[in-house]
Amino acid sequence: MRTVNKKTMTIVGVLAVVVVLFCAAFQIASENQANAEYAREQDDALTHDVTPIAQLGPISLGDNNGVRELFGALPLHSVDRKYEIDAEHESLTINYLEVVGDIGVDDVWRDLIYNSVVSMASIPNLSDITYNFVGDGYSFTREEIEDVFGKRLPDLLASSGEWQTEVRSRLASQKFCQQFYA
Repeated sequence: MRTVNKKTMTIVGVLAVVVVLFCAAFQIASENQANAEYAREQDDALTHDVTPIAQLGPISLGDNNGVRELFGALPLHSVDRKYEIDAEHESLTINYLEVVGDIGVDDVWRDLIYNSVVSMASIPNLSDITYNFVGDGYSFTREEIEDVFGKRLPDLLASSGEWQTEVRSRLASQKFCQQFYA
């Protein structure tokens, strides 16, 4: 009878270990799935989480690493690019090494507006930004962006509720986005 108890205890112990390992594997898989979903959301202006950027505070246009880190956290971050920073003229040029049509025109247009608002809200001394793609180029000025949104850009970034209503919800409209490219 004692042998049966040892066998039973061994079996129960092994089963307990298997159950714990199964639960741990399930938890890890769930976390990986959630992380992958969050990463996908960061590629789209309509789902991008601007909170971590808003918490960073102002970045100087002369801070090359800060500018690179900022754009590395924005939509289009996965597209290869090179930067030209002209701190004296308060301008930034980003040369993307892809064709807009390969990414999707509507998505690129929306993401460029979003990236312009975020970058100008985060970089107080940035007055204009140009995005060059293979065969296409787009430019935005702080004045143009602030005129359309009707507010100082840092003020939009300061409130997540205001960001949602004033920026993200408006970017969902193709008509709204097209006014920047007319």
